[in-house]
Amino acid sequence: MKVYILGFISLFLSACVTVSGSYIVGAYDKSGMALNNNMELTTEGSGIYTVRNALCATYPGAIVKIIDQKTGQDLKSESPYQCSGKAKVIKHPFNAPKQIYFLGVMYGLVSKQVKYNGAIYEYTANSKPIDHWTTLITLLYNKDISISPEEWINLSNEQTVKPLDSHISDGHAYTQTIFKPTNKYRYFETAVKKTFHLKACNGLVTYSYAKKYPTTEKLETIINENHDIFKVLEMEAWAPPCNAD
Repeated sequence: MKVYILGFISLFLSACVTVSGSYIVGAYDKSGMALNNNMELTTEGSGIYTVRNALCATYPGAIVKIIDQKTGQDLKSESPYQCSGKAKVIKHPFNAPKQIYFLGVMYGLVSKQVKYNGAIYEYTANSKPIDHWTTLITLLYNKDISISPEEWINLSNEQTVKPLDSHISDGHAYTQTIFKPTNKYRYFETAVKKTFHLKACNGLVTYSYAKKYPTTEKLETIINENHDIFKVLEMEAWAPPCNAD
């Protein structure tokens, strides 16, 4: 999946025991929601402590899970780990919903990353584990960003992978992008986006619908299907719930 980065994290060292093997480390809130934007942080052996402490420094009060890549189980005596401190409470005018209904499917919030300058919320079909997503809705909130639909499309056209199609309608910018398979991502990935430039949000909200396709799928089929999704998103009545002070 494509990753957005909202900030930097600091690394801190602590006393640790000797461990070996490969592990996946992640930070979660008390409800089990992923906090590190669902990025897979993999490490070897005692590197788990460096990653764990970095996550705790970034997400005070979080619960860190250290999962053995071979067994899929928590590392005994080390996971789950309760970070010290109190969880940061950051309030934004944009209040992300817990569910979004789109294309006849209910998408549930499964991952979030909230920073002072914005937030990312990710939703999967029927709230399935995000590690195995095939369709994904992402809400990206950029606080204090004042940008017109025209400027947003111009910036999109400056990206390495340029949109296949883009236009402006009723104050929204729309783009359709197809990412071809790479050595790391062995599948097609599409992204259909719609922007919201609302004063009440005190920033920019971008709605993105992504879908994965196998490499055996014909490109023409992918383009046609996403063109239809493009039209559905344009007619979609959903709007970001915002409350500016």
